[in-house]
Amino acid sequence: MRRFAATGGVRRVRAVLLLARFEFVELVRYPAPILMRCLTLPVYVVALTALWNGLHKRAGDGAGGGFPALAYFLFTQTILDSCLNRFGIGSLVLGFEPALSRPLSWWAQGVAQGFGRTAGQLLVVGGLVQVFLALTGAAYQPAMVLRWLLVLPLLALADALATEVMAGLYIRVGKSDSLRFVVTKSLLALGGGLYPLLGDGRGGIGWMRYLPFSDFVFQPAYFCLYGHAYGMATGLWLARVACWMALLALAAHASFRLAWRGLQVAGG
Repeated sequence: MRRFAATGGVRRVRAVLLLARFEFVELVRYPAPILMRCLTLPVYVVALTALWNGLHKRAGDGAGGGFPALAYFLFTQTILDSCLNRFGIGSLVLGFEPALSRPLSWWAQGVAQGFGRTAGQLLVVGGLVQVFLALTGAAYQPAMVLRWLLVLPLLALADALATEVMAGLYIRVGKSDSLRFVVTKSLLALGGGLYPLLGDGRGGIGWMRYLPFSDFVFQPAYFCLYGHAYGMATGLWLARVACWMALLALAAHASFRLAWRGLQVAGG
């Protein structure tokens, strides 16, 4: 019996990895839909960078006070554009009932699909960002590529879990757009998308760097630029990320249970 249980566990893990790989390869091979959804990224980056440079020009600080604003905004907007994609949420919602009859649970399928899609998007768009920075010489360092590849799996897994939470809530209550709006705007305002406009790019952040939003937007971008976390040891930041993802995993499992019970009550 133990051998059969172990064999079944290995097969499920293998199925999760294969599904994540399939989603990742498909997105990297056919990136056009992702690139179309990211057309607004340059607009936001140019606007925020111009605002940053304008503020420092007025203050007489020269070229932005030495902070690599363009590179920072490119990294943060790439992260924000990959968060809680409507297509990902809708795909999980539509696949909920069919997934209940499959050997692999909806929870595992959702995490695998979300991880593969988000990782693919971060790789494609992040790769274009790296090429742009290299060609323009905007605070580019070759080590940024490796740092981006290091934070990419963490960001993809966190987004996959958060997407599953949203999908489960949608199935249970019939909508989740309001909560998604609150979370995405909180990530923008409190996670790091606007941090440089609050001070000198770092010193004006204050207590906001201790928020969970900061651990998934500001700190990854800062790590890519400088090779370490801001205001704390890099190990402590990674430990914080692990704790937040453990909580997200529990929330995703709870949302799955809520969605399943809702389906039972509805007679599904």
